[in-house]
Amino acid sequence: MATGIPSGTTIAAIISSSQITLSQASTQTNTGQTLIVIDQPTAFDAVLVRLINWATNYIQNECGRCFVQQTYTNDTYSIDNPSQEKLQLRNYPIFSISSFQFRAGTVTSPSWTDFIADQYELINPRTDPASGLTYCPSGLIRVYGVLPMIASNMIRATYVGGYPVNWANPEDHNTHWLPGDITNVCENLVVRRFTRRQAAGKNGQTIDGATINWRNALDQEDIDVLGQYKDVHF
Repeated sequence: MATGIPSGTTIAAIISSSQITLSQASTQTNTGQTLIVIDQPTAFDAVLVRLINWATNYIQNECGRCFVQQTYTNDTYSIDNPSQEKLQLRNYPIFSISSFQFRAGTVTSPSWTDFIADQYELINPRTDPASGLTYCPSGLIRVYGVLPMIASNMIRATYVGGYPVNWANPEDHNTHWLPGDITNVCENLVVRRFTRRQAAGKNGQTIDGATINWRNALDQEDIDVLGQYKDVHF
């Protein structure tokens, strides 16, 4: 947007740091004009969606858990300690458990058996004051006895876990619980990749005598945030 620039004009090409080509010719001859870009081309929408999905996968892999609330069916666990009485479900916070079982029989012929309801419970459940929902922030289950460890993959659970997400109204805590610091890390990763998408493999760039160097490592603040949400096994 500037004097003499027709409405709907877009940047057709970036020739250099001081020269661009517009999609429509100016109706006036001016110098020293400031151009204001109103919006990005919609062609970037697909790129941004792909980068958001990439950043989401990166965060989930780094933390060893998923964050968006959903039902996890027959999520399987192995027990390593013969006296273990606690198990942390991966995708916490936990809102409900519909099935908690141990495996009898063999690997090829398993017989999944329900724990008796009074044999286990979630540790330190809380009630959210805004929504009234009850949830277990740690995802820890305590079994009154010990968890079986004769073989691997002997425990499985079906549960609703993860943070409720409502991007249409992210300020409504009744429906959107995704922590803001995780959202910020995702945004930082997307911005980093988007601004460098045409400079893959480069450590820096010089424009008009000014040199910009890029750091490949994440910001320490982002590393610290991811560390707070990493899965810890019990």
